[in-house]
Amino acid sequence: MYMKRVGVIRGNLNNRTKNSLENGSRVISYFSLEKMRDSYKLVDIFIDQGEKWYLNGVLTNLDKIAEQVDVAINTIYGDFGEDGKIQQILDQLDIPYVGSDSVTSALSYDKNTTKIALSNLKIRNPRHLLFPAYFKDLDSSQNESEIREQKKEYATNKARDVWAKLSPPWIIKPLTGGSSLGVIVCNSIEDLVQAFLSGVEADSSLIAEEYIKGQEGSIVSINNFRGQDIYTFPPAQIIIPKDKAFCDSELKNSGKMKIVCPGNFPTGQSKEIEKIAKQIHKELNLRHYSKIDFIINRNGIYIIEINTIPEYQDNSVLNNSLLSVGSNMVEFLTHSIDMALTKD
Repeated sequence: MYMKRVGVIRGNLNNRTKNSLENGSRVISYFSLEKMRDSYKLVDIFIDQGEKWYLNGVLTNLDKIAEQVDVAINTIYGDFGEDGKIQQILDQLDIPYVGSDSVTSALSYDKNTTKIALSNLKIRNPRHLLFPAYFKDLDSSQNESEIREQKKEYATNKARDVWAKLSPPWIIKPLTGGSSLGVIVCNSIEDLVQAFLSGVEADSSLIAEEYIKGQEGSIVSINNFRGQDIYTFPPAQIIIPKDKAFCDSELKNSGKMKIVCPGNFPTGQSKEIEKIAKQIHKELNLRHYSKIDFIINRNGIYIIEINTIPEYQDNSVLNNSLLSVGSNMVEFLTHSIDMALTKD
């Protein structure tokens, strides 16, 4: 019997290397289970920091990968993995893959375009301002002291702009990325100046948002599951320690983030979250899988972020969501592979 060759793509291309490698390793581990092992042939695809590709540990080229793979699962977080680049490469190689296409991936990865799309759908999200990356003055006559002063002046001006247009406190975050990396809560103009200086040093475009205090949560949607075109799992509740202003990268990466699924939300509120998740998944052309992060307070439901790469780890919203309805990661993987192969 011919077994479909499944390429699991993992790599260390950006500042989320550890998370990406863990994600990829977890997927690979599932292929050692009997149900997966008897149905699929695992192909390990690794991309290094120089964007060199390896096939089962051997340096290779894209043409050879196309010859050895029937369908791909991308497990890379962050730049290259979530921003549409790897999806574009797979499209060019004519390799079906799990997840959204390159255009939708790029839109979801960019927080500003995501917010514009949500606003066009009349979906509540935090008010924000976009600040493109700091433009360095290339005048070689400037000394280090003058450059520092120029950066400080830039950061101060941007901080004043936020102060004038948004009420405190504020969230400053990179335009792209995930896992709350680089996200800073600011309570004063001095905090804002330091946040913008950090953005200058990271050469990052920034988003300034109004800080929404409330109950954090996430909801997963998948296509063609249990008789529904778009199936939404029960909204999951993210419980954070009292000393945390939000679920930051330290908490997420420590494995100590507490996820309760189904979350402790009123029935009407849960139904509204599910309705919004389905609308976003459909209207933004998300494919196979999406995870929507939200915050609820007395003003309503705020959509914070859209995620297009599944988190396969045990302590993830996806795994908790699957278990809450009597499913599991093996069923999700086989279902996702089937959807990719049939181009659903």
